[in-house]
Amino acid sequence: MAKVKIYNYKGCIDNHNYPQACFSMRASWKLIDGLNGLDRHFNFGNPFASDDNVAKLKKKWPRSRVIGHGNVKEVSELFVEWIKGNVYEELEPRRRKTIVREIELGNLDDTTFLYYRKPDLEDPIMCTSHIHELVKYINELREKKLIEGG
Repeated sequence: MAKVKIYNYKGCIDNHNYPQACFSMRASWKLIDGLNGLDRHFNFGNPFASDDNVAKLKKKWPRSRVIGHGNVKEVSELFVEWIKGNVYEELEPRRRKTIVREIELGNLDDTTFLYYRKPDLEDPIMCTSHIHELVKYINELREKKLIEGG
């Protein structure tokens, strides 16, 4: 099963080379070439950000197209809807298709996604992250395949 391992940001960078581990956030282009499974067109960063976080992200990654949309919970769920092709299909189609292909091939089934923040289960808005939602989706698809005998 896919899972999420929580580190601080530096811990994610330091641990990205462990087998079946993958950095799950946007990365600076200076870092990206050395990170497991990532390049400029293939990463697991969320192209959506909570409305209160958009300006900060655009300042940090001026070349990145970040779309503001509600709160953390909403943008986390929106990430999986984007992966499924239900919303914003024109947004980074190459990256989305690559992630979809990796999911369909089962290449992410046993991946540990490295993330920097633990969800706050007490807070209905901060109770998830885009990568936790992606892992849930990957595991649901895997379970469905197993039940159907695929």
